[in-house]
Amino acid sequence: MLSRKYKIDLKAINQNTESTSAISKASYEVENANNNGLSKRDVINQFNDLKKMKKFPSNLEYVDSYTDSLTGVTTSAFLNKDTGKVTLGMTGTNLQDEAFKKLKEGEFSRQNVTNALETVKDGYADLKILYSPASDQNYRYANTQEFINKIKSKYDIDFITGHSLGGRDAVVLGMSNGIPNIVVYNPAPISITSLNPNSPDGKRLLELYKNYKGNITRFVAENDALTENLKKYKHYVFFGNDKVFKNGKGHEMEGFLTEEEQKAIKKELKKLQGYAEENNKSFVKNSNNAISKLASIELLRANMMTTNGGGLSSSQQKVLESLTALTIAQSFSQLIDDEINQIKKMYNEKKKKFGKNWEDAQKAGKAVGEDLSVNGVLNALDEGQVNESSMVREPEQMISAKERQLSTIGSSVSNYIMRVRLSINEIVDKDQVLASQIGGLLWCLIKLIIKMN
Repeated sequence: MLSRKYKIDLKAINQNTESTSAISKASYEVENANNNGLSKRDVINQFNDLKKMKKFPSNLEYVDSYTDSLTGVTTSAFLNKDTGKVTLGMTGTNLQDEAFKKLKEGEFSRQNVTNALETVKDGYADLKILYSPASDQNYRYANTQEFINKIKSKYDIDFITGHSLGGRDAVVLGMSNGIPNIVVYNPAPISITSLNPNSPDGKRLLELYKNYKGNITRFVAENDALTENLKKYKHYVFFGNDKVFKNGKGHEMEGFLTEEEQKAIKKELKKLQGYAEENNKSFVKNSNNAISKLASIELLRANMMTTNGGGLSSSQQKVLESLTALTIAQSFSQLIDDEINQIKKMYNEKKKKFGKNWEDAQKAGKAVGEDLSVNGVLNALDEGQVNESSMVREPEQMISAKERQLSTIGSSVSNYIMRVRLSINEIVDKDQVLASQIGGLLWCLIKLIIKMN
């Protein structure tokens, strides 16, 4: 019976495929597996087999998935074992040509009907983007949101991805759930002909984009039929920043899985992860330095106790406590300095994106109608609190405020460090017994620790 079960087929994917693109492709097969009645254990086993055959990234572990029987939306969750965080994959328009062919030939099996209906559901969703684009509060996503909340209760989600219609779903749900990185491939637009700020869904979509603090990256092939067909319209709306591949390829996800495109995707996404990686490196570096210094203090404590017959005087105890506090404070101070430097880098990168977001919002506003003047569009957007101040100046001010806050904390820590150093010197200078007990070698060790800090 096992041989008759649906077999997950991941052509063009291997062990080195970049995670978001692998998951975007794999999400189609997960949906097919769900629609064919495979259990969670069946899906896990098949992905494990694929990894053994080097046909799927070894760092990705299938967690769970959900297919909404009403809307056809499928969400897959994969754990990245390198980061300990989850990436969500949204399935795009899943064409079931074989099912339609069999139905046409008279094979009216339950499975054929189920598969054909999935295509119909996706097609209806595609059509809705034309005249009534759904926001995260639309019934289309109600059950999917419950599934995402279930995943969020157990894991941190750092990426959401998808292709085509799944790319659009990923953008909407990613913004709604505050997922920091949205990475999509040839995504369907947020809206094709209009994004009316006076409609509930239109207003909500603009609010989501305005308040979203993460990154939206769109990878687009130059001959993507969806994008090319939309060029005839004046009001189609995309959110985020695009990277266009001048590779002659079209809409299919396979176009992003070849060697050249994979190199470019990995390079681009590495930029997104750079800030977090640098902070992690800083934490590890300063933690290791602190551990080394604290070990020196423990050596000093042991030497003092040996010299003093197994006990410590009050002055000795104060010196050791002060050295410990000094070490911790200095490590914290260095972390703050590193954080400020990273914020400055982030600021320089982000301020360009703030301006791009404002340009996109103006484009969305123009969807209300061609008859509005530029000032009319801006006034309409302003009434909905979508303006240059909220989308450019306020985010810039927020980053600057955080920078000032950290600088203030850094100055306070520096002052504290200076006071602790003076305190150590005063204790030793005033306590002649302690000075004589320490001796030249141990005093040199104290000086070394102070200098290290």
